[in-house]
Amino acid sequence: MSQQYPPLLVIIGPTASGKSDLAVDLALRYGGEVISADSRQVYQSLFYTTGKISEEEMRGVPHHMLDVVPPGESYNAHLFVDAASRHIADIYTRGSIPIVAGGTGFYIDTLLFDGSMSNAPSDPSYRRELEHRDRDSLVRELREKDSKAYDRVDTHNPRRVIRALEVIRSFGRFVPQERRERYAHKIVGIKHSRKHVRERIALRLDARFDAMIDEVRNLLDTGIDPDWLDGLGLECRHVSRMFTQGVSKEDTYTNLLRATVAYAKRQETWWRRYSGAMWFQEHEFKDMYRYLDDVYAHV
Repeated sequence: MSQQYPPLLVIIGPTASGKSDLAVDLALRYGGEVISADSRQVYQSLFYTTGKISEEEMRGVPHHMLDVVPPGESYNAHLFVDAASRHIADIYTRGSIPIVAGGTGFYIDTLLFDGSMSNAPSDPSYRRELEHRDRDSLVRELREKDSKAYDRVDTHNPRRVIRALEVIRSFGRFVPQERRERYAHKIVGIKHSRKHVRERIALRLDARFDAMIDEVRNLLDTGIDPDWLDGLGLECRHVSRMFTQGVSKEDTYTNLLRATVAYAKRQETWWRRYSGAMWFQEHEFKDMYRYLDDVYAHV
């Protein structure tokens, strides 16, 4: 991307931290458009289960990479990067600022940096063995063999987990990808205490839980494969198990809250790789605006 354009603006933070609201605020302040970097919000018909921003909450700001594929289809980081890159080019051409916001660290990483995981050879027989196993068992093995790899790899993508296990088998440890910057960028992160993150997650879950149940029921009634929903993790996984495994509503709520809090912790671990990110608590947002104004206010 030509350096005549201002750097890509990226907003990170744990789930339920307020990334979507901040993205809209910054888009209105600097004349930007938002690109969602969320591996589940790309799907149509998943609103409450993915915490998708409403049209009213967008406040007229254009949003991209929401509702782009039907439920039940496969999607991955490379498809995301191809589509998001086209949006970025179009946004720059319109004289606007692309603002990337989302909680899927692997999508953001793949968008910002180009490279390959490693040059480890592929073992066809070992790969076939792994491909016959379910994702949960693969993720458990990855966590047991290399906890750092578990923090770095997109564990919702079985192909990435399998490749990481191949790398570990070849080298005895995970070899991270070579990172070459694809876009000049600035990253700002929303920082909350662990207690406040859990409170925000619980509040959002309370507000949407019944609607999540209705949403998943409707998807199952239309013939969506329960295994596909389970593979999406978090809300889709736990709510679908109410119908497929007979888990009670109370246990579903408890399990989902616990899983989402754990997910937020994993996100925080992922974000640590961005050494250049600037982190701000809500009461420090004025400082954040001053920091960003130097770059974006006069574009």
